[in-house]
Amino acid sequence: MDKNKIINLKIINFFFIIIIFNFITISCLAKGFNLKNKVSDLFQKIEKKYDSPKTEIDKQADIKTNISTNTENLIASASNDINFEKYGFLKQEQVEIKLLMTQKIGKNFDSENVKFIGCQGFTTDGEYFYVAILSSGKEIDKHTKILKISIKDLKIVKEQDFGTIGHTNSLTYNSKTQKLYTAPLYKEWGGIFEFDTDLTNLKKIQLLNKDGSFIDNQQFKSVAYSKELDQYIVKYNEFTLAYFSSEFKILKTKKLKVRMALTTTQALSTDEVNLYSVTNDYNINPRVVKNNHIIIYDSNGNYIGRYVFEKKLGKGEELQQITFENGSCYAMSFWKGNFRIYQVMLRSK
Repeated sequence: MDKNKIINLKIINFFFIIIIFNFITISCLAKGFNLKNKVSDLFQKIEKKYDSPKTEIDKQADIKTNISTNTENLIASASNDINFEKYGFLKQEQVEIKLLMTQKIGKNFDSENVKFIGCQGFTTDGEYFYVAILSSGKEIDKHTKILKISIKDLKIVKEQDFGTIGHTNSLTYNSKTQKLYTAPLYKEWGGIFEFDTDLTNLKKIQLLNKDGSFIDNQQFKSVAYSKELDQYIVKYNEFTLAYFSSEFKILKTKKLKVRMALTTTQALSTDEVNLYSVTNDYNINPRVVKNNHIIIYDSNGNYIGRYVFEKKLGKGEELQQITFENGSCYAMSFWKGNFRIYQVMLRSK
């Protein structure tokens, strides 16, 4: 084959490649391909590839974490355009708040080689508030310290470092047992822990399946005790609740029609009638809290509405958990290296 023919063939191949490329580009545009679709598809593939074996509660709930939906939330939040109707958050109510105390987290609570930098977990027994503060470091090395605070004068009366039990995403109080409970967020610890109101006798609770067999190292995002039901309700993920009896035997799971979180999920609480899930939506770059919400469900997990803390808290302030006692509602937040405690009035418009 002579040199001119080779050159002509290369030219023909070049134009053929251009035609194919343009055809693919036009097809993609016609089908509405965009960055959001590609990100969602990518995360769906990652989720499918790395989906872990199901636990007993996984099988009962028949769910798995929807990574692509979380990605959509992040994209929506980054564009300041969360579509509340899309996620079912249709009813919005307002709140009124009163600041009770601000406490700096830091060297006042530090010990040798352990520096406390955050907070996560808040409840009350009617006489004292209980706040969980967290140390810096890798998750497996995180310390949790519980602070006991008098409601009467807002003084810290006791503090106890429980060591590396992990990221305590919530606290709850059982008035029947007169004990406190927490569910560390990471699976290295897993399950539910119990301790006394004098901040002693920490122990891990043995959870049971319906047949009496053990549930070991099951990860939960939060735990709330319902006095009315005499049950422990745990947030398994943003879509699923699990209900345990007072003896910690699983009773049922509930797959929710309306998810419990926007960009970030926080703690679950109960006022004995309804369930309250704290959540935040973020601006992504820089990562800062844009708004704080409380998603409300009845005790069976049916969606009721949401409260929004719009312009009520400081810029970037992150709501962590709310708690109820004798008709009063209180909230704890994290802001600029401090934890804050508020009295909260949940009001309808």
